Amino acid sequence: MAILFYIFKFFGWLINLLVVILGGIILSAGIYATIETSAFSSQISLSSIITQPAIMFIVLGSLLVIIGIMGVVGTLREVRFILWIYAAIVGIILTLEIALVAYLVYSFTQNKEQLQAQAETAFTPLIENYRDDNDLRALIDLLQNGLSCCGINSFHDWENNRYFNCSAPGVEKCGVPNSCCKDELQLNSQCGYDVRSLSSNRLDNIKLISCLQAFDLFLTSNQITLGVIGAVLLLIQVSAIVLSLMLSFEIPNKREDDVIKKLRANRPKHRKSHPHVRR
Repeated sequence: MAILFYIFKFFGWLINLLVVILGGIILSAGIYATIETSAFSSQISLSSIITQPAIMFIVLGSLLVIIGIMGVVGTLREVRFILWIYAAIVGIILTLEIALVAYLVYSFTQNKEQLQAQAETAFTPLIENYRDDNDLRALIDLLQNGLSCCGINSFHDWENNRYFNCSAPGVEKCGVPNSCCKDELQLNSQCGYDVRSLSSNRLDNIKLISCLQAFDLFLTSNQITLGVIGAVLLLIQVSAIVLSLMLSFEIPNKREDDVIKKLRANRPKHRKSHPHVRR
């Protein structure tokens, strides 16, 4: 039983240590992004959490670090109460994750058009304020480069931005951001200028697929990969819960064994009595 206890303890410690490291990396990325953003802009809009991925990283990283430290402390110090709280928190998070995934799958399969309308409503303000927030601009550029897309429903969505609007006075009028250009053309900072005007013959310079279409294609073509990633994350969380509970149940037995060992070690040793030799 002692060997089993230390096996539970080792793997419980290892999983939680990895959680702390992962949380620390995410937290550091969020802090770094916040510092870099503040260096470019002294006034950042906090109207929507979507426009602040750095805040999301900080919150998620902090949560992972706290949960991981609880698991490490509970495992190493063999505190059953902390292990129970840890298992309960991970269980609640796991339940919420499963519910969220089920909701998204249902919405994506049954209410696809409604979901697309909600996404358009949510992301239209991001396009409108593209030039007003450096952090927001970096997020949209990352999205359009990562999915090789332009706009929410089409590249014409950039008409909603006052800098890319066809009635705008600047050189970017009737254009799209540089991240809408094809990868091999992005070195040219003017590759997206005037591509949406009626007289333009430069539409070949940009990605014509919308980001909603690209995201749909991404999910469809990566179903197996996403399923494997989800299964691994599920396995890690379930393993953390099971190991913490099994360890908490083994702690009393281990303490009882330790007490018995101490009693045996402190038991006075009796000398063997030698029989008297009669003369």
